[in-house]
Amino acid sequence: MWVDIKGCELARNAALLEHFKVVDAIRAATGEEMEKLPEMNGGAAKAVWQYFHGRETTTENRNKEK
Repeated sequence: MWVDIKGCELARNAALLEHFKVVDAIRAATGEEMEKLPEMNGGAAKAVWQYFHGRETTTENRNKEK
């Protein structure tokens, strides 16, 4: 499922999928909801939220700007 989101390594990706079950549910989650997972912290939750909501925090998004 996963893409390269700065600050969100494989263990965090797995925890998000285990908890939310599908990518659409992760996309719909707030940063606060993601941060409640033991594997997540504020920075990682913000990075995931921003990825899904069009903010420039990923390598992929930065490359699109060039």
